[in-house]
Amino acid sequence: MTNPAPTQLLQQGLDINVRQYLGVLWRRKWLFLQVFVVVLGVGIATTASHTPSYRTQAKFLVPTPTYSLSITDSNNPISSILQVNQPDTVETQLEVLNSEPFISEVMAATGIKSRPGVTPPSVRVDALGDASVIVVSVDGGDPKEIRVVADKMIELHQKRMSERDQAGLKQAIEFVRARKQEAERDLNRAKATLAAYLVTAKVAQRAADRTELSQRYIDLRGRLTGLESTIASTAGEMRRLKTELASAPVKVEKLDAKENPRRPALQTRLDELSMKREESLANFKPESAEIRALDRAIARLQTALANEPERLESKSIVANPRRTELEQRLAKLEAEHWNQGRERDAQGKHVATLEEMLISAVPVESRQAELNAERDRLQATYFELTNRLRDLELRQIARVPTSRTIQQAYDGRLVQPRGQATLLLTTMLALAVAAGLALLQEMLDDRINSPSDVEPVTNLSALAHVPLLGREQSRLVSELPSNSQVGEAYRSLRSSIGFAALDAPIRRILVTSASKGEGKSVTSVNLATIMALDGKRVVLVDADLRKPSIHHLLNLSNERGFSEVLGGLVRLEDAIQETSVENLSVICAGPVPPNPAELLGSRTFDDIVDRLEEEADVVIFDSPPCIPVTDPLIVAARMDGVVLVVHVGQTRKGAIRQVEQLLGRARARMLGLVFNRVQFGRANYAYYYGYGYGYYGQERGRNGRSAKNLIERELGGDAPVGSGRER
Repeated sequence: MTNPAPTQLLQQGLDINVRQYLGVLWRRKWLFLQVFVVVLGVGIATTASHTPSYRTQAKFLVPTPTYSLSITDSNNPISSILQVNQPDTVETQLEVLNSEPFISEVMAATGIKSRPGVTPPSVRVDALGDASVIVVSVDGGDPKEIRVVADKMIELHQKRMSERDQAGLKQAIEFVRARKQEAERDLNRAKATLAAYLVTAKVAQRAADRTELSQRYIDLRGRLTGLESTIASTAGEMRRLKTELASAPVKVEKLDAKENPRRPALQTRLDELSMKREESLANFKPESAEIRALDRAIARLQTALANEPERLESKSIVANPRRTELEQRLAKLEAEHWNQGRERDAQGKHVATLEEMLISAVPVESRQAELNAERDRLQATYFELTNRLRDLELRQIARVPTSRTIQQAYDGRLVQPRGQATLLLTTMLALAVAAGLALLQEMLDDRINSPSDVEPVTNLSALAHVPLLGREQSRLVSELPSNSQVGEAYRSLRSSIGFAALDAPIRRILVTSASKGEGKSVTSVNLATIMALDGKRVVLVDADLRKPSIHHLLNLSNERGFSEVLGGLVRLEDAIQETSVENLSVICAGPVPPNPAELLGSRTFDDIVDRLEEEADVVIFDSPPCIPVTDPLIVAARMDGVVLVVHVGQTRKGAIRQVEQLLGRARARMLGLVFNRVQFGRANYAYYYGYGYGYYGQERGRNGRSAKNLIERELGGDAPVGSGRER
């Protein structure tokens, strides 16, 4: 067989996940609808309650500083005066436009006043990227008012900039005109000075020979520089010594050490006692009293000698010798520093004398060059001021606008609320919130709601899925149409049990559940009915000796039953009751005993089961729920297989785990799960199990009869087995 491609497997997984999510939303449809309607209603109400808001925009180009107004020197005060006429930067103009005083002036100029129910205009001014374009955005409740505000802002700003430019031009012209007059006077004075010098000075004067004088000046200047460096080094060393002297203490402790005079005396006494002991050993034994007394005296002297230090130390307070050394070094450096200063002053005077001699020997040509340079500089300044004055006067006459409008304001466009966009966003938000809450509730729900919910809990397989029927419909397959989904589900259960019997025969079956009300009794009756219709001899035993219900479901007598058989009060043959279904016999529970667990755990129970197994092909036991009582655990240990009924939408995942653990400790063989009351209309069940049911309603046999007739013949017609309420 060819394996499916990975893309096909991925597509199948995606289909399953989508159907699972749809199944979750279908199970939580009421919560989903309620949350969706509430969120959507709140969004629509909030949108409807918003006051309409409109927006308009206008754009205009503003000039930027060029900083090209300079004369010949960037430090010249004329440059700063001329730059007064330069426009502000874009950032500065934005600050002015967004300032509260300017906006208040604009609102006062437009005459717009606040009205109830209408949002007042609000202004925001931004720059368009790195360009010198300013965008004025105005929001408000009246589309015509905000247009007037935007136009008025541009108008006032341009008016202010024009007035500022004119005032700056006038001030600059007055200043440049006055400065031109001063430059003209200075130029005329420089020309006269140069002419007078040329007349009085001897242009052909001999240049002084300055070679030897210059060399002496350079040498002395070098020596003076080295001397100044030495003086600086000496001053630094003096500062360091003063700092160290300030931190040095005036007095210090002096430690004197000498030999301990007590140690020689103790050593002499110890030597004497040792010699005396050696002499006494000649007359006394080591253990005698005299020798022991000497040993004790020697030990005391040894201890005293060990405790005496070899040298005795004494401390005294004396003057700090380090301070004396530092003071001497500091006094020596101060004397050197004074001498170096005298030498520096003397050489400095000598250098100054040589410098005056060199200056006095400057040739006449250098003085003439200085006068020529001064004249040229003043002449250049005069020409520059003349040209600048002409430019400013032309600008004042031309009155060139400093800014221009790129885009006029228009009637405001609606920005809030946006009907379709807001409705779409609100709908998407409502869907997201509703789906999220539905999925959250599904995650927090501990109930078994679909087959996929069981997979993380247990490895038990699903034997059958019994659909949910209406309240007025009977729960017994014998009272339902032969082609019903319920009948098909129990046939699937019968087949699943038959497949499980391939490895080992299954003749003793226990049907139980985790808690009460999950449909185990109805499952027992219907499973027994389906197996009996299959031609097997079936005995159904109501082993629920605490709250029996089989006799109610089948309308049988409960005067004699299984409890009396276990107690030895009634024979087994007398407790068996026949039903209208061929091959199906029933043993009701009988009167409720005081000790059901002891009866079910007795040897008599094993004997009765063995006898029933000899007379029937299959023996089905209906037991109490596993969690409340221990009866099913006792019975399960003696069965060939256990069927666990799960009520979809009611049974808890934790209960499934607990039941599996209890039956596992009882060493029971678990056949699988029967999902009861399944709603096949849901997305997840429709995907997994909805295709097969209803099949017999469409198929016809070769002889033209419908499959419904075949099933009626298999079930023995519609003759009721019994009626009653499900437990």
